[in-house]
Amino acid sequence: MRSTALLDEEARQRKDFSLESYIAAGNFGLVRETSINLVSRFSHAAGEHLWDTPLAKDQEFTEMADGHLEVRATVVENLQLRWW
Repeated sequence: MRSTALLDEEARQRKDFSLESYIAAGNFGLVRETSINLVSRFSHAAGEHLWDTPLAKDQEFTEMADGHLEVRATVVENLQLRWW
């Protein structure tokens, strides 16, 4: 997108379309009702940013004997998580 413009005409809406239903069905990878318990191991350098930008409020860290960082968190399963 390079620019936007406010138009004076009303938006056309399809009667058979609901944005809320579309998102709830998992489209856009934004919302899904299913939560999972994620357990992931990172090298310390790759995972340390999660202290500042947590995946979830219940996120917990364990520093492993081999120097890796184990992260546990309850997260929403969506396309963004799978891509990550």
